[in-house]
Amino acid sequence: MTATTQPDAMNDAPPRAMRNRLWRDPLLGFLALTVVLFALDAAVPRDDGRTIVIDRATVAAMVERNAYLLGRPPTPVERAALIDAAVDHIVLAREATALGLYAGDPQIRGELFERLARRFAADVAEPTEAEIAAYYAARRDQFGGRTLDRVRGFIRTDLWLKRREARLAGVAAAARDRYAVVLTEAAP
Repeated sequence: MTATTQPDAMNDAPPRAMRNRLWRDPLLGFLALTVVLFALDAAVPRDDGRTIVIDRATVAAMVERNAYLLGRPPTPVERAALIDAAVDHIVLAREATALGLYAGDPQIRGELFERLARRFAADVAEPTEAEIAAYYAARRDQFGGRTLDRVRGFIRTDLWLKRREARLAGVAAAARDRYAVVLTEAAP
């Protein structure tokens, strides 16, 4: 046989043997596995910390707790307010975390919310005597004949808490623009 018709042992057998050897090489297996893992990791969506997901079970628990407190199921407007308050709570907890506080489970988020509320409460001014007197005059019948002196502490606290709520609502509204809210189901 001539050189052109003879099977070339160098061109046929070694590549097949080399391929078999390469597939058995642990380094190549590790490299292939690494490539697959990186591809899977890139395909999985990540929470960027800017998405708030409220699932059906959470909404149902909020509705149930509110129904217990009210003695009736919440109206659609009240239900929306519950969800809105939960979103604000989570947003404020995340803001507290951004300020160096820790967020984990719902109880800790509640504590963070309160810590953040106390932090912003320093900016809330105490009600003036004129505001207290106006509040009392507008709601005198609700106090059952008690004098202003007897209910002044209650009125002062109520006015201050409303101001604190308004301050926190402002903080939450400003921070809320940085988050996307996802409700997994609109109705339980």
